[in-house]
Amino acid sequence: MNRFSRLLTALALVACTLAGCRKEVAVRNAVSRLSGLSELGTVEYTVKKVVSANDSSVFKIGDRKIYFTCIANVKAGIDLSGFSAENVKADRSAGTAVVTLPHARILSVELPPDKIEEKYCSVTGFRWNFTPEEKRALLKQGEEDIIAKVEQNGILEDAERNSSDLVRKMFTGLGYEKVTVKFE
Repeated sequence: MNRFSRLLTALALVACTLAGCRKEVAVRNAVSRLSGLSELGTVEYTVKKVVSANDSSVFKIGDRKIYFTCIANVKAGIDLSGFSAENVKADRSAGTAVVTLPHARILSVELPPDKIEEKYCSVTGFRWNFTPEEKRALLKQGEEDIIAKVEQNGILEDAERNSSDLVRKMFTGLGYEKVTVKFE
């Protein structure tokens, strides 16, 4: 069972268990459930990346060229390790709740080995082949580039929007008509 399935199961249990509870108890239980999660992963991107290197120099005889294709899975969401009751301001009589969450961040980047392919490698002249360490360094550089690109393409905004929707629905299900989710 993946994290998302566990999260949905936990939220379903919270909703079912709390349906008959008073709002204060329901909020405490909801906070307890959320703080029990270390992370709330709300978005996953799959990214295809080409990683290449061209190591040529006028001081060396020959060239070294290589390129890989890889598919990366990037997960983003909210780190809930510091979430507590202090992050929720609920007014039962007014039917309002304000929930403060930390800003979204990249939770994981996975480059599965079976999704990495060396497509081209050429070594000419008196040059040595690429070492495994050099290949790993190139892939690490590619991973860093993937993170920079997905952050520019809005993955963190998507994660915050999805987290906000999830928390808003959770508290609306507890009987609060106006739920505000803030990120700090």
